[in-house]
Amino acid sequence: MKLTLIAAVCGLLTPLAQGERVMPDFSMDDAVRLHHLACIMLEDEAYQNVSSVPDMLLQSWERGYAPAGLTLLDVYEGRHKGLEPEPEAACRFAESVVAQTPPEERGEQAAAWRQLREEALYRLATYREKGWGCPRDPRAAYTYMEKATSMGLPKARAELARYRMTGLGCTADPETALRELVKLHRQAPDTPNLYYYLGHMCYRGLGLKHPQILKAVEFYKLGIRHRDANAANNLGAILERGTAVTQRNPSAALRLYHLASSWGNREASANLQRLEFRTRIKGGTHDTSSAQKLANGLQRLVIALPLSPEHKRALIRRLQGANIRPEAKP
Repeated sequence: MKLTLIAAVCGLLTPLAQGERVMPDFSMDDAVRLHHLACIMLEDEAYQNVSSVPDMLLQSWERGYAPAGLTLLDVYEGRHKGLEPEPEAACRFAESVVAQTPPEERGEQAAAWRQLREEALYRLATYREKGWGCPRDPRAAYTYMEKATSMGLPKARAELARYRMTGLGCTADPETALRELVKLHRQAPDTPNLYYYLGHMCYRGLGLKHPQILKAVEFYKLGIRHRDANAANNLGAILERGTAVTQRNPSAALRLYHLASSWGNREASANLQRLEFRTRIKGGTHDTSSAQKLANGLQRLVIALPLSPEHKRALIRRLQGANIRPEAKP
């Protein structure tokens, strides 16, 4: 299959290698095959040099194959092996997609162009919000996110609610934000970050008369069902500290931090290390042996030193490597 595809597009790769543009008779079928080959090169570890992939995708998109544009956005954002992020290129390409008038297509092609356009609007909003590849402009971010929302993109609706919740690029309106998130909960429960935002608003009482912590816990649990790392981390924080209506449960908090960390949440990774270390220290405070007292004292000293967390962890690892560590309580 792979060799057949490569043979089919070898005529397309020759002008690419010479730095030329595609020929006028470059057909839509050629564009589809070129995109397919580019995806294989990105996904197959056998291809170590993928430097030609961005140009392949660009040529496929220029011939009207919209899915190549989506892949190109991912490539420019550095989501694929062997290719560094190109923020300026990503921003320019997204802007060109938004500015272009979609061709008069029907069926799958029309749906693909619509998906590309709403995704470009969504990503332009995130670029403008963060100042990634372009000047930071919260108002422009809000405008782009509002347009993506008007096209019906669920994740754009969630982020627009966040903008209204925090007042990013607009006047803060947490009541409207909460109503939109609750509506989205009914219509598109798989939306990324949805339950994280709902849980946060309930916990803080944003858009409400007063905080509703139990409702926040409920939303965070729903988020965990949808693999929301932020929701898992926040629920872990609630269980670690405890509240007026929830009991402390450090063991459950550890499990949640570990889960959120495995899903890529960096804050959860830091929380996991901190709580694990604190648990080890607390577990050794009642030990009576001289070695255990020394270990506890040394680790408390390390914690109190004016060092960065990285240096503290390095010192603690050295102590543990020397077998100077507190033992568990009997």
